[in-house]
Amino acid sequence: MPVVWALAISIRVRDLALHAALAALIVAAYFTLSVQVHENHFFLAVPLLVVAAALRREFAPVLAALSAGYGLNLYLMFGARAATAPRKRP
Repeated sequence: MPVVWALAISIRVRDLALHAALAALIVAAYFTLSVQVHENHFFLAVPLLVVAAALRREFAPVLAALSAGYGLNLYLMFGARAATAPRKRP
């Protein structure tokens, strides 16, 4: 449903910042609502939000929140486990 809403809004507007933010919403919805999606699929939302935040300041908090969420997701999936690497068997 968020994808349909974002596409319906994007047809009516001519604002590049809003188009980038709506594209980031579609990517974030895909990452959040799909099962077994790899973390690299979420990364596309970050540069799209950088474009949106550069053009309109209203999107800067969204960029900060999603960047922190992306970093936390990567840390919990890869960084937390890296400290406890499995021992080699003799």
